[in-house]
Amino acid sequence: LKGAVQKYAWGKLGNRSYAAKFFGLQGGTVDENETYAELWFGDHPSGSSQVVLASSTEMDFAHYLTQNPEFLGRAHSDTGQLPYLFKILSINKALSLQAHPDKELASNLHSQFPDQYKDSNHKPEMAIALTPMKALCGFRPLCEISTHIREVPELYATLGEAASKRFLSAVETDSLVAGTEALKELFECLINCDKEVSSVQLQKLVKRIEKSEDPVDVVVRTVYNDFPNDVGVFCIYLMNLLFLQPGQGIFLAANEPHAYLEGDCVECMARSDNVVRAGLTPKAIDKNTLVSMLTYNASKPKLYEGEEKRSSLWTSKSYTPPVDEFSMTHSSIASGGVIECLSRGPSILLVLGGSGEVKCGDEVLSLAEGSSVAVGANRKFSITSNAHNLELFNVEIGRA
Repeated sequence: LKGAVQKYAWGKLGNRSYAAKFFGLQGGTVDENETYAELWFGDHPSGSSQVVLASSTEMDFAHYLTQNPEFLGRAHSDTGQLPYLFKILSINKALSLQAHPDKELASNLHSQFPDQYKDSNHKPEMAIALTPMKALCGFRPLCEISTHIREVPELYATLGEAASKRFLSAVETDSLVAGTEALKELFECLINCDKEVSSVQLQKLVKRIEKSEDPVDVVVRTVYNDFPNDVGVFCIYLMNLLFLQPGQGIFLAANEPHAYLEGDCVECMARSDNVVRAGLTPKAIDKNTLVSMLTYNASKPKLYEGEEKRSSLWTSKSYTPPVDEFSMTHSSIASGGVIECLSRGPSILLVLGGSGEVKCGDEVLSLAEGSSVAVGANRKFSITSNAHNLELFNVEIGRA
């Protein structure tokens, strides 16, 4: 496969970007003055990969799957589509404050606003860090939000005394229902607040913390510099701020708020491009939909470290989110090592480093850094490492 590149404004410049690096390794031309945000591996109409056939000719992956439905396996041949979309992301500045709809809401939004919501599917997703990564993921525990309202005067002033006191009182009751309702009211109050008020308070905040080395304050200043006077900056105090190390992953269920802030990762999701935004973006926003759709769960998110298996010559970590559409495995294979695989559904391999080969029946393909290979459903195949340590991801249908 050859991935489809996306040059969104939040991406990294030129070959500083993992997306650009792998695009170049697959034969693409990288412009050092352009931003490269994502590299897509899949058949989504907004960016379908290209299949390199045995004759060295190329074909659109979506077209290939239409002609070869057996590649998808029995479970998905009726749709003619991959159930997932796999990506490399390279993040230079914050993505939008966003959430992805569940299936029912996605169907309704697509029906009503097809130009903005281009498909009717849900979009649960998992990101695994390739480099140190910062992200906002879900709402903080209510007690942490209360602390920030008390200790960040600019946040208190933006929310207003009445809304702030109602939230603090609700949290003190220790009632989950009251706390959840209060959080929804607080979030709605924040993102719909008077823009002049929030702009003045953000300026005061950034001035007050300009020399602070507190990790949260550093992130607030960074995001503010990219999105000055955007009320979404205040959401850093309401949401869990995560500092992921390479190999750590997060799962983002439907209707949960999040925003990637910095770093590089691989990401897999159900086959959709539906995003509901409310801030930190020049793109279209839909505050009312976002407020109404969120679950308002307020807790620390689970960090996925991967379930490890190993032999003397290889180590693999499986990342299994609670969805049917996809799962991911990261493998590292020493020289001469072999991993035997059976694809439950269509699989996509992406080589991060090293060299080797993949063998499926009588077919053998060489692997090198940047290689991406698609394997059909219900096929036995082996991955062998050559002279250098072979590191790769294998994406397939889920185990939920």
